[in-house]
Amino acid sequence: MNCPGNINSTAELRRYLRHTLLNGGLPPGSRLPGVRSLGRECGIHYQTVSRIYHELARQGLVEIRHGIGAVVKPMEFSRVRLASLIEKSSDLERSHMFYRNEFQLGADARAEELGVQLDHLEINLSMDSGWRKHLEAIIHQYDGLVLDVHSMELAMSFRNCGIPVIYYIDRMDCFSNAIFYDRIQAVRLVVHYLAGLGVRRIGLIINDLRRSSSQEKLTGYVRGMREAGLSVEPDFVWELEGKTCFFIVAQQMNEYLKKYSLLDGYICTGSNQGSILLSCLRRDGIPVPERTAVVGYDEIEGGENMTRIILPRRKMARRCIEWLLENIGQTPDGMVEVLPPELHLGQTTQKLEV
Repeated sequence: MNCPGNINSTAELRRYLRHTLLNGGLPPGSRLPGVRSLGRECGIHYQTVSRIYHELARQGLVEIRHGIGAVVKPMEFSRVRLASLIEKSSDLERSHMFYRNEFQLGADARAEELGVQLDHLEINLSMDSGWRKHLEAIIHQYDGLVLDVHSMELAMSFRNCGIPVIYYIDRMDCFSNAIFYDRIQAVRLVVHYLAGLGVRRIGLIINDLRRSSSQEKLTGYVRGMREAGLSVEPDFVWELEGKTCFFIVAQQMNEYLKKYSLLDGYICTGSNQGSILLSCLRRDGIPVPERTAVVGYDEIEGGENMTRIILPRRKMARRCIEWLLENIGQTPDGMVEVLPPELHLGQTTQKLEV
């Protein structure tokens, strides 16, 4: 085992060793390098390397043997207890239920692979007046926590709670540890793809622009259009307001289609918007992709044959579990990982004839 060339700090060495051990990079029974040799190689004092080795021993990843050094132990996380905390709402939309199911599938699979106990907990602030006491019990029962909550007050309750905590999918101003996807790159990627097909007049369908997530998507759209040498006209951006149920979204889309001339293509940035737009276009007898292209965004119903952005929800969930295990016994702050989206090509886009 050699020290990678990009390691030049204690935190980076600690993270590298944990990641290597958690992912089976060294077989059980193998020895870690001596503290002095690894310290020289990485430019870190040998006593600091020794402290890292003893941290790994306390976490059950290695065993310190007198006269031998640090020896890799078989991975046994059966005593480690992790939890995900979901803020439950009575008006939870179906799409959000799907997202949470995707998270649980990814997190459960990784936890099972690593032999970790993972519990999924729910909390409803409007229904549970004693929720603060429940939080105290959670902190004492578990070794790490994934948060999928929207309440700032709830998220703040876990600041400096003594266990590693990570926020899934989004980043709150009060919470720095987060794993989420790159919204800007997601929309920018679609713009470049459509421009490469010869689509010039590209529209963006977006939810309430007061949301930071919508602003990021708009940034990706504008940046992509400028990079492709395409202009953005006022009628190219359709902002949807209110609830995201089928009938309300369809009504607003129909109004936009009547008000503005048909564009060469549309990028949808909300769940099931692509499927709804296709229904509106077909109702008006507009063929897709012959007359206009449609790109969906994380479609969960009827999007199998649609060109669409796929968000790496299960990958993010798996990475949450790995990160918690890498930081057992610590309370790191400031970790942010951004995973790239994927573009699935379907039957709603095609190269335009010149």
